[in-house]
Amino acid sequence: MDTMTRFAYFAAALLVVCSAAAGEGRARSDRLEDFDAFCRFVADDNASFELKKTDWPAACAASRPKVVEAVDRSAFIGVVERTLAELYNAHAHFGTSTPKCPRLVPTDADLYARWQGAEAIAEVGAASMVLAAGLQPGLRALEIDGRSVEDVVAAAMPQHLTALDPAARDWALRVALAGHQDRKAVQVRAELDGRRGTFAFVPKRTRPDRPLTATLVGTVGVIEIHDALDDAKLVPSFGEARETGIFHVWNELVGHWTGSMGEGIAIGLNAMRGAPVIGAPMAGLLGALDELKRAHAGVVARIPAERLFHVDGTPREAFVPCTIDNRDADADLRQVVAFASQLAEHTAARCP
Repeated sequence: MDTMTRFAYFAAALLVVCSAAAGEGRARSDRLEDFDAFCRFVADDNASFELKKTDWPAACAASRPKVVEAVDRSAFIGVVERTLAELYNAHAHFGTSTPKCPRLVPTDADLYARWQGAEAIAEVGAASMVLAAGLQPGLRALEIDGRSVEDVVAAAMPQHLTALDPAARDWALRVALAGHQDRKAVQVRAELDGRRGTFAFVPKRTRPDRPLTATLVGTVGVIEIHDALDDAKLVPSFGEARETGIFHVWNELVGHWTGSMGEGIAIGLNAMRGAPVIGAPMAGLLGALDELKRAHAGVVARIPAERLFHVDGTPREAFVPCTIDNRDADADLRQVVAFASQLAEHTAARCP
């Protein structure tokens, strides 16, 4: 190989290396631009700062070097999502995800839990997958995927708070129990009524065959809205159910999985029809969403940008239903149906 040929090969190789470096440099610059836009978007539009203890400037400052270190789009999304977690707000989430992203709470989670002192108590088994695994409401979670609950929750906790906030610890517990999208099963070691066991379940969101079901229980009509609040068929189906003529007096059964538009429907009917809202506290999702789309990485971030209120001035996330102390969904429904009968006969108080 003569000198000119060797030089040509060297120049071509150098061009490839320089092109790759330039491409990576552009990608890093684009990711930083996207991240800075994301931080400004949250700083300017997020409506929940007054309810949280988040030090948002500190969170962004700590994450920015990690954006520079991100080797690809998936790693970048992981950094941005971990930064968004500093808001510890289940309504702040990404429309863009990777298999390593946490599942969305409460939509894709099958357990709802909260801290009672030093104990992590699961209040509700929401899905048949959980119940079939043997997990029951009221259990005390001890380990998640072989690690102590305390360690897993500490890893999920926001790291940039201006003060301790019990709500952040509750949020981290629910995220930990929901698991990540690339994990087929979540393994929970728990104690219930003095007995201990290890249970594995797959959190799974199943789309219903139809948006709602309407049935008649005695003289009481029951409309059950499934996980279909984004289904265009829901409104006409609701109208068809009403046209049966059996729904004259309203009350509503809600729970931890009643979130976002579901919460809006509950407080709306309460305001318009005086319908008592009965059950466990709702998801408490904060505000109406706004979103940011960034073309470089194709990232979509959503945050609550506007507070929502009951007509009486109560913030939507602070609305408290009439509570009933049951661990069984069927028992809850029976109690609400009985209460509806009393309402129809004008013999009931505002709460059962």
